[in-house]
Amino acid sequence: MKNQHTFKPGNTFGKGRPSGSRNKTMFFLDALGEENLKPIVDQLVEQALSGDVKASKIVLDYVYPTPKALTYVNIDELHAIQSQRAMLESCV
Repeated sequence: MKNQHTFKPGNTFGKGRPSGSRNKTMFFLDALGEENLKPIVDQLVEQALSGDVKASKIVLDYVYPTPKALTYVNIDELHAIQSQRAMLESCV
């Protein structure tokens, strides 16, 4: 397969962020400083443990992120595939 590019050669758009540049989250964390981050996180966890629903959601979303969408299989299609596979295996 020939090397395919999303953009035609010479297109100056779509190069993305320059290598080594910081994303917004890291830029914000650098500005905040690690010494200031721990008390904020400690207070957030304390609020979550005391029953603050919003704080609990923030903590749980970080610790246990929402799983990606599940793929559902039609059970009739699954049985059809299994029977076709069995038929093919019997021919071998």
